[in-house]
Amino acid sequence: MKTQDSRNERLERLAERWLSGAATDAEERELRDSLRTAEALPPSLEEYRLLFEGLGALSQERMPRTVDAAAFSSEGRPPQAVMRSGERPTLRRRLVGWSSALAAAAAVAIGIYIGVDRLREPYCYIDGVAIYDREVAMQATAYFDSFAALDAPTRLVDELLETE
Repeated sequence: MKTQDSRNERLERLAERWLSGAATDAEERELRDSLRTAEALPPSLEEYRLLFEGLGALSQERMPRTVDAAAFSSEGRPPQAVMRSGERPTLRRRLVGWSSALAAAAAVAIGIYIGVDRLREPYCYIDGVAIYDREVAMQATAYFDSFAALDAPTRLVDELLETE
């Protein structure tokens, strides 16, 4: 039992070093191999076993080399293989690449324009319409006359208070 506890303590220390990024390659290999071959582990080390199993499964995944012909070829041609290094792209591929880049740039520009327009705060509202230009708002002085009627009762109350 003593050896099992000491082995678990060693694995705990290795796991802590691995999490902090201080473990060497040899220590990481020892931790991974020990977790894979151990039969009974405490719950804290079981989590590490699952983590290393998942990382091992992810490391086995690879990008496919070809594209599905049925999904992308309307003419029934077999798909082209992924370009090898040093191979020059065809004119069609270059045009598709440029048109995709231009479409993406246009979408970003339109998004920025719409976003800026919606984030602007209006200077005021006249008849329920947002006015963004200060000069247009200041030229609408005819609307200020209606506020004079609101000031009259206040003056009357002030005059009554002064006379009393």
